[in-house]
Amino acid sequence: LTTMGNASIMSQSGGAFNFAVVPFMETEHLAVSPDGYIYKANNLEFRIEKLNADLETVKVYELPWTRQPVSDKDATDFLDNYEGNFRNTLRGLLPEIKPVIRTIRVSDQNEVWVQVYGAEDNVTWIVLNEDGSVKGSVKFPERTNLHHIRGNKAYTVSLDEFDVPRIVVFEVTS
Repeated sequence: LTTMGNASIMSQSGGAFNFAVVPFMETEHLAVSPDGYIYKANNLEFRIEKLNADLETVKVYELPWTRQPVSDKDATDFLDNYEGNFRNTLRGLLPEIKPVIRTIRVSDQNEVWVQVYGAEDNVTWIVLNEDGSVKGSVKFPERTNLHHIRGNKAYTVSLDEFDVPRIVVFEVTS
């Protein structure tokens, strides 16, 4: 068994190799604003640091947030892709509690978009104004990944029922 990073593992059994990215593991997220600030977040808490070009913290965004347990369905959905000893190894690595942050983005208006792990889905985004106040939340359809926010448009890629990716642009209104 070889550990690669925080969440990826590979093992060899006989002549076959197994590889898995274990979900819900601790990781860091980065986003860069159009004006060059770096936004850094550890996914275990709702705390985002805004850093200048010298990597000095100039603002911290924090919200109280309750972490959700990894459900039996979450575990089964992941583990059903693997068999035998490798499956048992992965079961032992799977955390009991989900992180808070799935990923972050920064809009052209310096709004911080934070995708959070919910109890049932991974499509909810909390939108913070530049001053750190909550502007609102956005929920995209399942199997939709947000890539960019420009003006009042959110640019995403959605997978249809045949796993075909499609670009979908949503208008974001207050």
